[in-house]
Amino acid sequence: MKIKLLALLLGILMMGFGLSLTGCEPEEVEPEPEEPEEVDPEEPEEPEEVYELVIHDPSSILTFKEGLPYFKEEVPERTDGRVEVEMILGGALGDFEEQPDGIAEGVFDMGMLPIGYHPGKTPLWQVAEMPGITDSIYAHNMALVEMAEHPSLQAELEERWNQKVLFPGSMDSFEMLTADPIESVDDLDGYSIRSIALASTVLERLGADVSAIPGPDVYSAMERGVVDGAVFPVDTFVERDLHTLADNLVLSGQLGFYFGLVTINLDTWNELPEDIQEVIKEVSEEAIERNIEIYLEANLEAKEAYEEAGTNIIRLPEEERERLQEVNEQIWEDWIEEREEQGYTEAQEIFDLWVETVEKYEEKDPYADEWWPERF
Repeated sequence: MKIKLLALLLGILMMGFGLSLTGCEPEEVEPEPEEPEEVDPEEPEEPEEVYELVIHDPSSILTFKEGLPYFKEEVPERTDGRVEVEMILGGALGDFEEQPDGIAEGVFDMGMLPIGYHPGKTPLWQVAEMPGITDSIYAHNMALVEMAEHPSLQAELEERWNQKVLFPGSMDSFEMLTADPIESVDDLDGYSIRSIALASTVLERLGADVSAIPGPDVYSAMERGVVDGAVFPVDTFVERDLHTLADNLVLSGQLGFYFGLVTINLDTWNELPEDIQEVIKEVSEEAIERNIEIYLEANLEAKEAYEEAGTNIIRLPEEERERLQEVNEQIWEDWIEEREEQGYTEAQEIFDLWVETVEKYEEKDPYADEWWPERF
């Protein structure tokens, strides 16, 4: 009996102990939701960084430089104001010969390098001035774009001058405007004429008395009889009113081109975000086409001006063009030899590639049928 009573008491105690343990467990409490931080609707977002680009050009904006104001207008708009572009004209930051140095040293960020003014600073790029290869501004521009990817030409600018090519700007091909009819290369012997770039070398070898008068001063020089003619693209003669001073427009399509390369300081380029770089590349491609289309319009307007002035249009006969081409080919050979002597062992390869690339784009020229003067 005592044993049963003890067992009953022990069972009651165990049940009580279990209940007490169960009662010690804490009840689960759901956490109260955190209240969101109050945001002041008037507090402005942190502004994005604005990149400033300064373009410098020693002269005014002539036809072949129309890509620069297009760039100045389009890039800020397409980047929603994240890029601001300032353009300084007139040579306040240096002349044509100092243009590569100004960009390289970061005096300004961008500009056009006129290769003809400093061939010693960019000797390999002078290949694109070679006379007698093409008279197609389209082929010339597109070949420049492709050749900019050549390792040696790229290195000449990036490694030596700390800059990257964005887009080229070519004038139309050089022609002559003269006071006297030039119907044979013999007529150039002793003739006083203004010229620049490798066109000067061609004329000098034909016996001409060549002067490298700055463009803005040519009107005065012709008016005073300092020179009897000049070399420019056909639209520039009209742009500078030279067609009112000389009666003969002499066409050969063999005097080469004057061109520039719009470049940007390499450090500046590398600091730009990738999305802005892409916008600049896009606008640069458009600037090339815009330049050519503007030239087409300018040339057609020039045609009307020549007709109104009664200008005598002379297309050199084929036999005279062949004689002119003989001089051009000798200039090619001399250029290759001089560059190789300077240590540019790739000069022949670069020249051959230039000719091949130009010919490729000549076949694709979409403006050929509507261009004036008619292509040779």
